[in-house]
Amino acid sequence: MGPLASLLRPSDGKLMDFVMYRAQNDANYPLENVNAGNLEGIMWYLQNEVLSGVYGPGTVKNFEALVLGKQKENHDFEFAER
Repeated sequence: MGPLASLLRPSDGKLMDFVMYRAQNDANYPLENVNAGNLEGIMWYLQNEVLSGVYGPGTVKNFEALVLGKQKENHDFEFAER
């Protein structure tokens, strides 16, 4: 079996859930290829970009995400920071 053979098996990583937030105008956009962030980042954006008048008022939407972690056999971490 080659180095990618582990990708053919179901992941043994843990299932994680978290909340993502998105600031947007009043239009209704599909949830694909959008910028989302944590609550702290969205509040910074609202304070520095929206309230300062760079962008008009909008709304904040929240989304719950379920993510299956990667295979544990080669790595000791679930996510990597950059």
